[in-house]
Amino acid sequence: MKRIYLTALFIATCAISMAQQKVAQNHGQAIPYYTESASEKGFVIYSEDFASGIPAGWTNTTLSGPVDWKYTTVGHTGGYPTAALESATNANGWMIVDSDADNFSGGGAEDSHLLTDTIDCTGYPNVKLEFQQMFRRWTADITTIRVTVDGGATYTDFVINSTIDQTGTPNPDFVNIDISTAIIASPSTVQIEFWWQGAWDYGWQIDDVAVKEIDSNDVLIKNEAFNSVVEFYQTPLNHVMAMDFSTQVENIGLNGQSNVLMDVDVNDGASSVFSGTSNAIASLAPGTTDSVGVVSTFTPSAIGTYTLTYAISQDETDLDLSNNIKAGSFEVTDTVYAVDNGIFSGEWWNQDTQGLGSDPYHIGSAFEINDNDLVTSISFYVGPNTVVGSTVIAELYEYDAAGAIWPINTVAESDIFDLDATNIGGWVTIPLLNNYAVTAGTPVMASIYHFGGSNIVYVGYSSNTAPGYTVSADDPNTAWSGQPRCPMIRLNLANGVNAIEENAAHEVSVYPNPVNDLLNVNVSALESDAQITLIDITGKVVYSSNMTAGSTQLIVDVQDLATGIYELRITNESGISTKKISVK
Repeated sequence: MKRIYLTALFIATCAISMAQQKVAQNHGQAIPYYTESASEKGFVIYSEDFASGIPAGWTNTTLSGPVDWKYTTVGHTGGYPTAALESATNANGWMIVDSDADNFSGGGAEDSHLLTDTIDCTGYPNVKLEFQQMFRRWTADITTIRVTVDGGATYTDFVINSTIDQTGTPNPDFVNIDISTAIIASPSTVQIEFWWQGAWDYGWQIDDVAVKEIDSNDVLIKNEAFNSVVEFYQTPLNHVMAMDFSTQVENIGLNGQSNVLMDVDVNDGASSVFSGTSNAIASLAPGTTDSVGVVSTFTPSAIGTYTLTYAISQDETDLDLSNNIKAGSFEVTDTVYAVDNGIFSGEWWNQDTQGLGSDPYHIGSAFEINDNDLVTSISFYVGPNTVVGSTVIAELYEYDAAGAIWPINTVAESDIFDLDATNIGGWVTIPLLNNYAVTAGTPVMASIYHFGGSNIVYVGYSSNTAPGYTVSADDPNTAWSGQPRCPMIRLNLANGVNAIEENAAHEVSVYPNPVNDLLNVNVSALESDAQITLIDITGKVVYSSNMTAGSTQLIVDVQDLATGIYELRITNESGISTKKISVK
């Protein structure tokens, strides 16, 4: 049974002596480059961005199995798709081996080769291959870069991605391979092969291939993070934690680099609210990777979106600054808690052994609880292949430090929820039957349970990962298994910092908050009819509706309201209850 589990091309200029003109090869054509000092940036000898598909002169060979290299503009199309490659030039297409789509029944041995035309590297003693990729391992796949200078009679092999699991590489992942020793025997007749071996695995995507002279000084930043344990992309303000920041840095230059460090800046949209500098790596040898980080006491103090900038520097003059900076963001909310980054990247389900439908399954995301609070509901992204009319239940689990990772029984759940056509391919929020009080220091898991059968429910997963914070089980009576892919399942809480209940008789919760479309309002059962109003900061009523006695839920459409803070007011014979609402 196979399941789904839990952004720029290098800028290049020439570098040659004033007495010599070097020629770059692009799509098999010679392009003259301006001459400069030999101490400048490494020269681009050959480049290919696949704008016209498989280049003329390249050889595409499938030795066994139905899987071969193809040109694509959409990425994977199989039943368990990996995210499409986010390379610098993906708008004009890239190359893919789609093992899942081409060998969906599974089991067949796959052996596919994509070989370049001849590349003349004469006059360049230090040469590297670089390209961008996206790769995930299922079980048997092997990805190899092969270099030949004798027309394929012999090869020098560079096996890559050997440590990559189902989490996959970053997207895109920048690959740099020093091929200098592999081409020394005949640098004028270089060919490079992308070799795929698998057996119903996920697949491999590549783009922006270049052969270039190695820069004398060049470091590459990758794998940036704003929390070393888990990155919560949305966190209610009363649950935020002190943050730490880290990246990896790879020396892709010819020389060793000294005093390599990272600077990080956090901006709240108006100004910098935190900046820090890591300890320095005293010496980073060519071809090696190391980590740098900043441990801080910085804790966001206001609701909003925060942008992050990570920058790597060293004592030497870096000849390619385009790969020294990474950017990111996270959001502090009033009530919404999310591990996923909001970028839909595929679907998760639990195929039955006959391949006719789905076995029952539970899948969830875990959340740190840093304040006593009330859980009101669970949201999840409904995959586009979900069958209309299928049903799910939202579940809440509480961490059991003394027992298994997660207990067998839920602590709260929803009623059975029917998925209609308006839910497919988007977010749906499912209220719990009763709000559940959670305790600071006790993590919880928000889970979706599908009963199985032909009415299949697909749960969307995002492009980020959260190992240990996303889990699944066919049967909760057995062990839950960690998922490297991150299901798009979110927790909604009641006690946001803008929660004001003027009358305790009305227990009020809203979600999401901030909101930009539909606001869900939950109220304890009204003993009499009530008026519901939204009031802007000038005191003007911008929305009004009524709830009848006994009602507990109302959906308010705020799509036409201006961005800002509003007061939600519920008024009846018992008094007034209010909450602050943020419209974004």
